[in-house]
Amino acid sequence: MTPFDADTAVTRLGPNRFAAKLSRRWWIVRGPNGGYLAALLVRAVEATIDDLSRTARSLTVHYLEAPAEGEVEVDTSIVRTGRSLTTVSATMTQGGRPMA
Repeated sequence: MTPFDADTAVTRLGPNRFAAKLSRRWWIVRGPNGGYLAALLVRAVEATIDDLSRTARSLTVHYLEAPAEGEVEVDTSIVRTGRSLTTVSATMTQGGRPMA
């Protein structure tokens, strides 16, 4: 396991809820790198779908606020499942506030 794999790991808290810990290793100017946050969201989405044949094809992230170092939660929701594509929404929160 690489440091990136370890730092982007998510822990399942419930059917569509995950926890992660933000590592200072990926910090830039005033907060975590956006790609790092996106990777955490993708990990939670992949765990929600739990189907290796349905890998991520595209991603749009709106960064609402820079989270602090420490615990975050990611809530996911399957919006639609078709023959070959599953659309999922994910929200990262910290202290009850949406971050991404």
